Amino acid sequence: MNKKLHLLSALAVGSMLSASAVLMLPEPRLISEEVQEGKVKIQWEFSSEDAPNPYYQVIVYKMHKATAEENFVLAESGFDYIESTGTMKKHQDLGAIWDYVPDCPGWYVKFPLYMNGALGIDAIQYFPGSDNDDIFGGAYLVSPDYDLTHVTGHTLKIEASLGREAASVTGGFCIWTYNTDWFDEKNIDYKPVLAHDHHYETLDNERFQLFSEECQPDEYMSRTRVMFYGSGRSAYWIDSMKVSVDMVPGDSIAYGASVHRVDGATSFVIDTSADTENDYTYGYEVRAVREDKREYPTENMYMRFISPFNPMKVIGQEPGGGNNEVGSIASDENQTEEYYTLQGVRVDTPVKGEITIVRKGNKTYKTIAR
Repeated sequence: MNKKLHLLSALAVGSMLSASAVLMLPEPRLISEEVQEGKVKIQWEFSSEDAPNPYYQVIVYKMHKATAEENFVLAESGFDYIESTGTMKKHQDLGAIWDYVPDCPGWYVKFPLYMNGALGIDAIQYFPGSDNDDIFGGAYLVSPDYDLTHVTGHTLKIEASLGREAASVTGGFCIWTYNTDWFDEKNIDYKPVLAHDHHYETLDNERFQLFSEECQPDEYMSRTRVMFYGSGRSAYWIDSMKVSVDMVPGDSIAYGASVHRVDGATSFVIDTSADTENDYTYGYEVRAVREDKREYPTENMYMRFISPFNPMKVIGQEPGGGNNEVGSIASDENQTEEYYTLQGVRVDTPVKGEITIVRKGNKTYKTIAR
């Protein structure tokens, strides 16, 4: 798409956004969660004038617990699923406001560009680094939250093959953390960790180069994200990327395991039958998606809006913590607790240190027996 057409497209998007006044849709509200043998059934409700008939994405997260020293891959993609007429010298702009990475559940890209087998960042939409309802302005590829507090090294390894469309473009990746302590002198609210804001001015527009960094957040590591961004007047390209973490026995971390599309319904059943003690279903997110397909300027033009990037819902816990089932009626405190293994077998006494399903009245949740 030439620059003039790109500008006209941007203006058209801007006028449409001012009419609807959103870049992101409201968050679906969870109303029930029921843990059963081999499955978790969730229900939600959603209402928005901007998206009267959306579809939904359910992102399922698992908890991985290390039993030996290992390098555990949290997300990896070669973007081979992208088929596009774009090239490294001339990108294809399909008009997306948001897109997702199907082989990296929980990862999303804002204002993406495309070429065969590579994802582009619209570098003219520079990342300014401030938090708001839309996370922050600009174009970027962003991960879900990673909680590094239960990983001994607290370090993410990031590897990526990067390139650029024009000599004026720079780009790279950073980790950033979230902190609600407004009295802290760092005042972090999803801002980059300065020591790990890796922005490269040596990108090539003829070939992809591999860049690799070990990134460690500071004391705020319960909500750590990885973000790719660029600056300039054209496209910053990502041909492949991998994010991993070194773990030792006893370490644990949650990761995006799968993403599911839900059409015409506000409920979904998460299959947990394959859970093991060291790799089990831990949480989920539900996001509403509105997708408008258009014929101009190309027949593949579309606009996509999604719900915000909130912390994942931990199974068996209220969003703010605690072990109550979402939307459930408080049960009698005198009711007897029943214990089940992850395979649904009832036991009299849970084994210390193992994941156990607890049922008490109307409440069912997973916990680690102590």
